[in-house]
Amino acid sequence: MGVKYLWSIVEPACKEKPVGELFGKRLAIDTSCWVVSDNQILPSHIAKPHLRNLFFRTASLLENGIDPIYILEGKAPELKAQVMKKRREAKFGPTCGSATNNSTGRSRYKYVQQECTDLLSALGVVTITSIGEAEAACAGLNLQGAVDGCITVDGDAFLYGAQTVYRNLSTDINNFVCQEYSMDIIESRLNLSRDKLVAMAILFGCDYLPDGVPGVGKESALRVISTWKNGQALEILKSWHSEKMDEDSIPLRPPHCSQCKHPGSLRVHAKSGCLLCKTSCYGGCEPSNKACHCKWHENEIRYEELAIREKVYRLKELDLEKIVDEFKNEVHIQRNGGVIRPWQMPCIQTFLNIATKKLKWESHYAAEKILRFEPWIYLHGLATQKNFPVTLRYRFIFEELILDEQEGKKTSNELCRGLANKEGEETGTFSKLSRH
Repeated sequence: MGVKYLWSIVEPACKEKPVGELFGKRLAIDTSCWVVSDNQILPSHIAKPHLRNLFFRTASLLENGIDPIYILEGKAPELKAQVMKKRREAKFGPTCGSATNNSTGRSRYKYVQQECTDLLSALGVVTITSIGEAEAACAGLNLQGAVDGCITVDGDAFLYGAQTVYRNLSTDINNFVCQEYSMDIIESRLNLSRDKLVAMAILFGCDYLPDGVPGVGKESALRVISTWKNGQALEILKSWHSEKMDEDSIPLRPPHCSQCKHPGSLRVHAKSGCLLCKTSCYGGCEPSNKACHCKWHENEIRYEELAIREKVYRLKELDLEKIVDEFKNEVHIQRNGGVIRPWQMPCIQTFLNIATKKLKWESHYAAEKILRFEPWIYLHGLATQKNFPVTLRYRFIFEELILDEQEGKKTSNELCRGLANKEGEETGTFSKLSRH
C-alpha cells in the first residue's frame, strides 16, 4: 500500500533518466516489489516468472555497470498485522485470514523469497535479509551512505530516511529508463521534509494506519501542512491528538457565486446584483477565476486546520507514538541485517540446475544465457573485490572488451581471459572460475 497519494504529490520532483546514467552506482533493491508484480502480471504458463525476471533484470543492471544489493523481507512490524490480514483474506478467502489471525511472519512468501536467494547466490550477487520491512533496510543503507539509492515502489522508503529512490525501471531494452526521486529536491521544491511525509502517512493512510484519519481530504491537508515549518509536523500532530481544542466552532462557508466567486449565490446576484462586482440587478456577474478575499476565505486554511485537528483528536484508536517511532527511530537504521558481505564468485553449475529444474529452460538455452552473463559478472566482481568504485579506467576496459566481442573478435571465454590478463593478479582466480 505505501502512503496514500504520495507518488502523485511528489511527482513534480520526478526526473526520468536512462538507466545507463546510473553507471557505477551501488543500489539497494526492494526485492519483494519485483517478485509480487511479476507473479501478478506475467502469464501463468511461464514457470517461476519472479525468477525469470529477476535473472534478466539483474543482467540488465550489471550490463549498465550498476552494483545491485538485493534486500529481502524480514518479519513485518506488528503495526502492519491488520493490513496483512486483509491481504490474505482478499487473496485466499476469509477462512485464511481468521486462521492465521494477526501473524506478521510472511510464511507464504518465505518459500518464494528463498528461491530468489538461491538464484542470486548462484549468480554471486549480494543479498541481505532485513530485520523488518525491506524498504526500511534499503532506506537505512542509503541514509548511512552504504548505497547510492534505493529501487522500490514503496514510498515508505522516504519516511524511513531514503535520500534517493528509483522507481518504475522499464523492461524495454530499447527504452531502458527509470524515475529518480531525490529527497533534496522534494524538500527544496515542494517544501516537504521527512517529518511532513510521516504526517501525510498518518492523515491520508499507510500500512500502519490503512484508513488514515477519516474525513481528511488530500487538498485541504496539503494546504495546512504547507504552512508548517519543517521539523514541526509531528509535534503538531501529537499535540492535536492529546489536547482538546479551546477554539470556537468553525463557521460554515457562506454561499459564493459560481460566476464571480464573491459572497452570495448566483441567484441572489442575478436578482440584486453584486456589490464587489458593482453590478446592478438583472445584470448578472462577469465570469472570474480570481480568488475571493472575503473574511471566510482569508481564514480558510485556519478553519481547515481546526477541522483536521478535531478529527485527529477524536480518533482515539490512533497509536501515534508507535507509528512515528516505526518511521523515525534511528535504531531502524540497523535494519540492513549487518555489514554488506563482499561479492562472491558465481556457481555456474548451481545456476544451470535452477534454470533447468525451476525455470524449465532447455539446458542449451540456460548455458547460452549464463555465458552471455559471465563477462558482466566477472567485471562486476573485479570492481567490488578491489573495493573501489567503477572508474573511467574500468569503463574503458569494459567497453573495449565488449566492443571486441560484438565485432566477433572474441568469444565470451576469450573476453574473460582478456580481462584477467589485463588485471594480472586476478588471472588465477578467473581461470579457476572458467572451469565450472
